[in-house]
Amino acid sequence: MPQFNNIYTYENIQKLKMAVVPQNLDTREGSVIWTTVAANSVEMALAFAQMSINQDNSFPDTANREYLIRHCAIRGITPYPATRATIHGKFYSDVINETPYNPPVGTRFTVQNTKMTYEVKKQISDGNWELVCETVGSAGNISEGTLVPVNEIQALGGASVVGVLIRGEDDEDTEALRERYMESLKAQPFGGNKAAYREMCRNINNVGACKVYRAYQNQ
Repeated sequence: MPQFNNIYTYENIQKLKMAVVPQNLDTREGSVIWTTVAANSVEMALAFAQMSINQDNSFPDTANREYLIRHCAIRGITPYPATRATIHGKFYSDVINETPYNPPVGTRFTVQNTKMTYEVKKQISDGNWELVCETVGSAGNISEGTLVPVNEIQALGGASVVGVLIRGEDDEDTEALRERYMESLKAQPFGGNKAAYREMCRNINNVGACKVYRAYQNQ
């Protein structure tokens, strides 16, 4: 299919128009005839450019993200949304003696020298807690650093991040979504076939890809 915006540019449209003007008339750039039709040539070029965009968005392999999502919706496919990171925080009332401290659930902390804020959610053990990032996406995957309370806690001697428990994920990449859509056209997930298992596994949080083997191949 022609790429309208590459063929019907303003310059090419002007040349086509000037080609049908009698040769005894002045068609140089800036002439009366040239200037008279130039504005219309701009509008035609813009129209062809929009036609090219519409053409690309009509097909899933060239559609932009907005229209790709609409193509996917027809097949019941939606982009994987961004998720929040969960980190492991260690708290002390006395850092020197390593006396554990247990902050109240809901207490908010920032990681020093970052813009990330986390909320205390669940106890792992004495002095060890899960904290969930308030910002969705991979930016919250901070594996080390000093935790600073948003509001002063006098009983707290110190706190730090000791690892990431659940990685935060960004919104699904456009090309990854496009690949899932194209893959759905090859095989319809149904009744425990390979496509069904692939879909089930990829819907599991933090699973990016999988390979399915038939049962007889594992015997």
